[in-house]
Amino acid sequence: MKARKEGSLSTQIVFSVLLAFSASIFIVFVAFKRTNEDAIYSVEREKAQLIADTVAPMLAVDYYLNLDNKSDDILRQLMSNRNILGLRLTEGDREIRNGDTAECLRKQECFRVETVLLHPVTSQPFGKLELIYSSAHFIELAHRYTDIILAVLGGMVLLSLLFTFYIKSLLTPLLKIANVLRRYSPESSTALRLPVYKDANEIGRITSALNEMSGRVAEYAKLKDSVTHLLEEEVQKKTSQLRHLLYTDSLTGLPNRTRLTVDIKGAKQGTLVLVNIDDFKQINDFYGHTAGDHVLIELGAMLARLSDMTLYKLSADEFAFCSPTSMQRSEAEALFAAVTAQVESKVIVYKEAELGIRVTVGATFSLENGMEKADIALKAARAKRKPYVIYGESLNMEHQYQQNMQWLHRLKSAVDENRIVPFFQPVFDNETGDVHTYECLIRLIEPDGNVLGPELFLPVAKKARLYDRLTFIMFEACCSYFAGRDDRFALNLSVDDMLDEKTVGFIREQIIKYGVGGRITFEILESEGIGNYVEVADFIAMMKGMGCRFAIDDFGSGYSNFEHLLHLDIDYIKIDGSLIQNLGSNDNSRLIVEAIVGLARKRRLYCVAEYVHDATVFEAVKRLGIRCSQGFFLGEPRPDIL
Repeated sequence: MKARKEGSLSTQIVFSVLLAFSASIFIVFVAFKRTNEDAIYSVEREKAQLIADTVAPMLAVDYYLNLDNKSDDILRQLMSNRNILGLRLTEGDREIRNGDTAECLRKQECFRVETVLLHPVTSQPFGKLELIYSSAHFIELAHRYTDIILAVLGGMVLLSLLFTFYIKSLLTPLLKIANVLRRYSPESSTALRLPVYKDANEIGRITSALNEMSGRVAEYAKLKDSVTHLLEEEVQKKTSQLRHLLYTDSLTGLPNRTRLTVDIKGAKQGTLVLVNIDDFKQINDFYGHTAGDHVLIELGAMLARLSDMTLYKLSADEFAFCSPTSMQRSEAEALFAAVTAQVESKVIVYKEAELGIRVTVGATFSLENGMEKADIALKAARAKRKPYVIYGESLNMEHQYQQNMQWLHRLKSAVDENRIVPFFQPVFDNETGDVHTYECLIRLIEPDGNVLGPELFLPVAKKARLYDRLTFIMFEACCSYFAGRDDRFALNLSVDDMLDEKTVGFIREQIIKYGVGGRITFEILESEGIGNYVEVADFIAMMKGMGCRFAIDDFGSGYSNFEHLLHLDIDYIKIDGSLIQNLGSNDNSRLIVEAIVGLARKRRLYCVAEYVHDATVFEAVKRLGIRCSQGFFLGEPRPDIL
């Protein structure tokens, strides 16, 4: 019994000790297990959060720099981490999802961390990065430590106690790491420094990896700051350069037309003066563009000394003064007189050449539509051959613009509706009385049947770049009309037409197509200046090779007519109507016509008299021996030939 009691007591003692110790171990186990799980989970969550917080600044910089390929590489590297089950990235309307993680979140096999994307310059949020991180590692560690403790409880209490202390020693580094991580911020100026553990276990690898990552984050942060600073400096530098290029004339260094437009935008009161160099193109053509640039620089410096108003350099040969205050007319006229006098008295020396220039001035005392008003005044000064004109209501800018738009609309409608047609005026042989040629004259037929002459719409066509199209319409219409007839016909042709490859090609095609080369005469318009006789002579030779003839129209209206006879292979000349219409009453006209007829005979050319409007003029023409006559007295232009 005693033994039994002793045994029982010992059993009780042993049992009690074991029970107490087991209970203590169990309690410690339960507490440790919970603490262990919390610590490991905390570490795993901090690790996941650190990854998200580390990657977010890099993504923000990449999106700021539009480095989409680099950002995509970062996202792919994230998804290559087996612990990252999915991610979600939002950036404006951009949204990326990877992986279906709803089930693992429900089973608590993973958890979610997120961080915001901050703009690298403004630090304002513009997106969010969300990671779904696996709990597998946490679960694995928890199970491992649980198995070890259970094994110790089943075997050796002492080892369990030692194991308890061992577990505690294992947890100590994790707690230290967790504490350091809690205090660390990626935006901090100091790098993350974790204790170094030589053990080749998870803790040692985690601390080593985190230390390496913190170094890279610190380096990247420094690089980001450096790049941001460099970008800001470059943006400021380029902005300043672009602003200078945008608003400054590169040759003279003066504010340019764009700057002037900005300065007067919305302004109503003020003074705007345009100063235009007369015949500046001749300086460029004769001396070269380098000489022209020298003239512009010298003139800009000269004008800047003449007025306190801001000076601008506009187009190739134009400057402008501008002031926000309206000048008195007397003050303005004094300035204009000073400008013209100073410029005309100044000789600009370029190498060995002395260049004298003249200017024309147009001004307005209102900045509302100031550029248009000053330009109208400048054109009026040129037309009136005055040194300057100040814009006034008499110039009627609005009315002129409205008329231009109305004529442009009428002309385009006529072209689209095939209402540009040729009329034919006969040219009679004075000896036989037969029709020698029909001159083809362009007409515009209004919808109501009214017929308009070219003087009303050709100037608009030239300014609206429709002149070439009218030439094509007239040439094809006339060639097709005379293709089935034996009559000769004449067409007006400008120098620009003869020098334009597209027009020349079209003319050749139509002549070949309709077979009218032997019956067509080209009348070269005298109003058009000929600057390159070689090219014009080449065109004449080419067309004569196809059977065509040539005449000089309006002969006698300018001194250049006679120069044309020296350089061009002409068949006949048409004496200008201003000389013919006064032939019966003006001795000077008669003497000039006699001289022209005499010159034509010596050069074996025959003449045509234009504007024969009555019997008296017709008889005078015949007495002078002029071969052919044309005019309303003999035959008006008609839409067809009888």
